[in-house]
Amino acid sequence: MTIASHNLPGLASRRPMPISATLGRTLWLLGGAAAFVWFVGSHNPFTPAGYVGYLTKGAIVGQSRFYGVQRGPTSPGRTWLLDVTNVSVTPYTYSEEFTGNEAVLSRDNLKIAFGVHTVWRMDDTKIPLFMERYSTTTSRRDTERDPDIIVKVAYGNFVREPLRTFARDEVQRRNGLEVKDALIPIGDAADMTNIGTLFAFVLVCIGVVILRYTKPDQLRPFRLPFMPVVPILGMLACLGLMGFLPWVTWIRFAVWTAIGIVVYMGYGLKHSKLAGPSPEGHQTVRIK
Repeated sequence: MTIASHNLPGLASRRPMPISATLGRTLWLLGGAAAFVWFVGSHNPFTPAGYVGYLTKGAIVGQSRFYGVQRGPTSPGRTWLLDVTNVSVTPYTYSEEFTGNEAVLSRDNLKIAFGVHTVWRMDDTKIPLFMERYSTTTSRRDTERDPDIIVKVAYGNFVREPLRTFARDEVQRRNGLEVKDALIPIGDAADMTNIGTLFAFVLVCIGVVILRYTKPDQLRPFRLPFMPVVPILGMLACLGLMGFLPWVTWIRFAVWTAIGIVVYMGYGLKHSKLAGPSPEGHQTVRIK
């Protein structure tokens, strides 16, 4: 039997494409798609002169993380999901007026009208710490519209009222004619206040540990957990913050502390009621 083969019309024979060619086309398509996605998602954030850029690295899933800082004028080059928030480190002059109804009465009841002028700038070495704590005070849209908005909001929220309170207190505790010559720079006063407060917290942390072991049965409405880890961490944190203060502040603090101890001990040795004998008819009772 003889079977004749014929090519049916519309059904042309096709040769299969080599595997290497198919793989090559697929890789080209994947590479092109990846390049397009990278180009769309990448940025080249620029920081101008007078600013420090706080760089953050975004993530497809999860939160963005700190990437680094750059001092303008500079840019890191085009990088995937990289963004920047520029913070001004240029000194700014702020003025607070105490006139009219805002005038302050001095110690001798003179109404003093005055103005306070201060130069304030961000420390460029503290930009990461500042952004971690206070960056939520402004939105990204506001920052893009006005790069100085972060510094302005920080002054308004954290510096302005303490400055005005300090100025009022300094005028109120002095006679009117002494105000001009008696005021001290606010920076020195702030440093002395900071070191005194932090040292007081150091003593509190030490006292908590000592009392827990010397008087374990004393009534405590609140019992601190994780003893003595929490007080030790608190003490180390306060000492660390004190370490950033100028050495002049440490000298002043040491001198005034020594003077205070001498005055306290000199007065207490002669006038202490605890050092003397107990009054007749009274007994010392120990409370557990």
